[in-house]
Amino acid sequence: MNTSSDLTLWMTEFLRSTDQHKKLLIQEARSLADAVLLDSIRFHLALRDKLHLLQTSGNEPYSSIHNAQAS
Repeated sequence: MNTSSDLTLWMTEFLRSTDQHKKLLIQEARSLADAVLLDSIRFHLALRDKLHLLQTSGNEPYSSIHNAQAS
């Protein structure tokens, strides 16, 4: 990526895309060999995985936090 705005636009597309399209974008990022971009992808995928665990665990404390944040 040439600029931080390019990275921001790329990551916005990545985050909004389907999982199938994410796989294609990851291949593109690997072909660019852009370490910053790959680190950003890893970071966001890790967040998504952790959020998924919170949402599917059925923990009441998470529900309370989520409801409080939604207010």
